[in-house]
Amino acid sequence: MFFSGDPTARKRVDLGGRSNKERDRQVMLEQTREERRRRQSLRLRNSAATKIQKCFRGKKALELARLEVRGNFCSTFGERCQRADWKSFDTNSDFLRQFLFFLNTNKDDDIDILCQVCTLLLEYVKHGGDVVRLFGGINYSSVEPLVVHRVKKLAQICVQTVHQKRHDWGSLLLMPSETTAKYIQRKKIYFLFRGIIVSIPKIATNLEHHNTTSSLEQVLMLIASHVGHHPCCCPVVDPRWSFSSQILSIPFLWHRLPHFKKVFSENGLSKYYIHQITYFLPSCADVLPNDITANHPGYACILANVLEAATWILSEPKFASDTAADIIAVCTSLLDVFPTITPPNENDNGGTPMDADTINGLDADLERQITAAIDSRLLQHLVNALVRDTLSTNYSDPTGPSDVERCYENQRWPYFPKFVSSLPADAPGWLLPVSIFCPIYKYMLKIIDNEEFYEQEKPLSLKDLKSLVFILKKALWELLWVIPSHVSPTQKVLPNPSGHKKLSIQNVKSRARIGLCELLRQLQDWNNRLPFTSSNDFYSLQAASENFVSQAILGNTRASEIIKFAPFLAPFTSRVKIFTSQLANSRQSTMPHSALTRHQFKIRRNRLLEDAFDQLSMLSEEDLKGPIRVVFVNEHGVEEAGIDGGGIFKDFMENITRTAFDVQYGLFKETADHLLYPNPGSGMVHELHLQYFHFLGSLLGKAMYEGILVDLPFAAFFLSKLKQKHNFLNDLPSLDPELYRHLLFLKHYAGDISALELYFVIVNNEYGEQSEEELLPGGRDMRVTNDNVITYIHLVANHRLNYQMRTQSTHFLRGFQQLIPNEWINMFNEHEIQVH
Repeated sequence: MFFSGDPTARKRVDLGGRSNKERDRQVMLEQTREERRRRQSLRLRNSAATKIQKCFRGKKALELARLEVRGNFCSTFGERCQRADWKSFDTNSDFLRQFLFFLNTNKDDDIDILCQVCTLLLEYVKHGGDVVRLFGGINYSSVEPLVVHRVKKLAQICVQTVHQKRHDWGSLLLMPSETTAKYIQRKKIYFLFRGIIVSIPKIATNLEHHNTTSSLEQVLMLIASHVGHHPCCCPVVDPRWSFSSQILSIPFLWHRLPHFKKVFSENGLSKYYIHQITYFLPSCADVLPNDITANHPGYACILANVLEAATWILSEPKFASDTAADIIAVCTSLLDVFPTITPPNENDNGGTPMDADTINGLDADLERQITAAIDSRLLQHLVNALVRDTLSTNYSDPTGPSDVERCYENQRWPYFPKFVSSLPADAPGWLLPVSIFCPIYKYMLKIIDNEEFYEQEKPLSLKDLKSLVFILKKALWELLWVIPSHVSPTQKVLPNPSGHKKLSIQNVKSRARIGLCELLRQLQDWNNRLPFTSSNDFYSLQAASENFVSQAILGNTRASEIIKFAPFLAPFTSRVKIFTSQLANSRQSTMPHSALTRHQFKIRRNRLLEDAFDQLSMLSEEDLKGPIRVVFVNEHGVEEAGIDGGGIFKDFMENITRTAFDVQYGLFKETADHLLYPNPGSGMVHELHLQYFHFLGSLLGKAMYEGILVDLPFAAFFLSKLKQKHNFLNDLPSLDPELYRHLLFLKHYAGDISALELYFVIVNNEYGEQSEEELLPGGRDMRVTNDNVITYIHLVANHRLNYQMRTQSTHFLRGFQQLIPNEWINMFNEHEIQVH
């Protein structure tokens, strides 16, 4: 063997320039820190161990004390209360005090004792006795707090026992009730009832054989009905444990407890508890329980139960007028967020999606329950409840004009001469009908497809839609311009805390304004896809006047508020004047800054985009608004002659946009109609693709800011991202008409969809590389069936239109908003932005 190494010892040199002493000092400091962390961790463990020991010893001592008291109880009254009688319940007796102290609902022996105690009480009641007098004796007034405490404690223990034994006593719970229980109101009592009710099948068929209510329904009625006839004087209940959040959010509540539905609707419970929901909406996500399954979200269950009970509730005239507005508030709040989930892997690539609301995977039966409840009968009940005298549909002639056409001919919404007492006498009669109609119709427009809207003309005919646009436009203009209001149209009105009798007129106006504005926006979007009426029909003649435009330009006027809230009411030319004036004011305000800072850049023509990106992307927002001078350098490295007085910069903008938005560059793709949209696979082409999208957004904003016309055919579903809008299924034909046809085929497929072997996944194909992505967590193992096919269709559309290009659109929007604020671009719809 031969030695092949270097026999000389090499001197080790620290290339960082540090000496051995510095290195040793760093090591010593690190060791000191580590020792300090170790001692701190040891102290925390010792402290935690001490607390655990204290808790354990306290619990152990409590168990020993309970065992001792239980032994004394059994020696005095017997193992099964053999030596107990009615006198044992007196306040001077130790019977109840000991019993309530040691009883544990997890032990069968203690439950047997509880059953004997309840048996004694039932016998006493059968003989005409009063349980409260039995507990309090002759001097009830002096011991009333103690008696009330014991009654409530005993009732709570009974409910806890039923909850504990719900699986063993399931059949007994559905037996007819022979006795009643006393009222109790205890924190988290409805949580216990929730567990009991959920254990009942969602279709309790054995209840149909009984004409009387079950024992479970009877107890729940007595506990909840203390608010039925008199104002509730209970302390404020935590919304998390209230009847509304715990009971009304149980899936298929009325199917599990069919007799309870009628009582809930008739004796005033609905009036109180539905009003209770309005106080914790719209933050219901933090309040409602989520202990069932992912496809039974609490907000959807409440919506289904309230809608299903609404017909019963509103059929009672004495409760209808007070409750109808709360039903509207609850349903519209839930419909606005229904249904929403966060798409999977939303934080990939370091971006947050602009649009997070997609169709959730609801249980098929729950979805059918909601859909069946939202029909014309519910609408008619709501209108009849909110107005005393309304137009009856019974006399309508089928061959004559429809109700919508009749309203159009009269150029007004139906006037109701006698308005409900819930609103002030001077409130217009169409306010509440409008506030009902708009959110329901808006929701329906979100879920229908183009074939249903244009060919089948659902839910309204195209002829009626033209008249409807006129009616809604007139109503919105009257709310914004004619009827005085103390609240800005863009300001949300808080719920009215004053009580149930009177509705705040400002609240009703706000709901009507928002509903009208959002519905008219949606109808205008449908009209832009395929016109069913003239675009001028959305304009108000009053908004076309020079006086209106001048007021809107001034700002802080009612006209300027209308332009922010409902810009579609003003003609396009008027809005262009307002936009041009805002641009001029902005440029004038930046002139002092522009005079001090002049930016001149040298741009090589053969590296136009790269040089512009390297230099212009470093500019601040103020610098971008100022003048930018460009000097071109030809292929020989020589500066081109000329002074940039604006023409060279315009030439630069035209050339760079032509280069950057060319599909060959890889940042954008085009549809079959040659419309541009962000390339979802841009990251595979350019490492800095998101920075480029931010730069291109600011570049497009600069062009608009300087009034430079850029001829770029953008797709409408991408332009909607500039307005921070969400795209739906009916926008898909513009991006992928073939996929849209396939989805419609699935929607109307009459056979067994599960036989098609589809799953909740989508295949992305970018530059020949295929990747499979789940539409829902666990989607690879979730087969598409007839029950969930609608969910699948909307998830696919959402993935292609919103989720797939979310990061590119977000960065483009951020760059664009550096120069063009959101309120400016919101003055125009997608079609007008393309033209402008």
